[in-house]
Amino acid sequence: MIENKKKLEQVKNVIDINTTYTKFKYNGEIYSVGDDVQICDYSSEYLIAKIVKIHTTNGIMKYSYWPTIEVNWYYKKSDIAQDKKSLPGLDLNSISEFEVFSSKHKDIIFIETLLGKCNVLTFEEYESLEEISSIMFFTRAFYDPIKVSSNVIKIINLFSIPESLRPSI
Repeated sequence: MIENKKKLEQVKNVIDINTTYTKFKYNGEIYSVGDDVQICDYSSEYLIAKIVKIHTTNGIMKYSYWPTIEVNWYYKKSDIAQDKKSLPGLDLNSISEFEVFSSKHKDIIFIETLLGKCNVLTFEEYESLEEISSIMFFTRAFYDPIKVSSNVIKIINLFSIPESLRPSI
């Protein structure tokens, strides 16, 4: 307990506890507010999020001396599939494994959960790429797990129609 207090005092002497930053370096990589990142999950899966804020400390009360980041979550096909009852009529075959859905869901997490950066592009940007890597994703719809919207179904199913036959939204 005394050793932890000494470490906390050392941290307080080096940085201002209430400071937020726009960049940080972790495992040799520089991360910035606005970066899309892969996050370690308790299962063998990974999660995808966008960094919205960087806290030096005080992000999570119980561990106030550990640096944290505030993230805005993206949802994957597997997340949407779990909510299939709330989305009747959704054709999961029209959702790519590389598709993610933006959301308003935010959390504060430890930087130690970062696996690395990834890219989340618009559908149009993704389609125009000549080469695609395993850390590139696209988004074309918003998903709110609390207030599930039929617009998600309409947008996703609409994009499964060839572009030349799509009605305008």
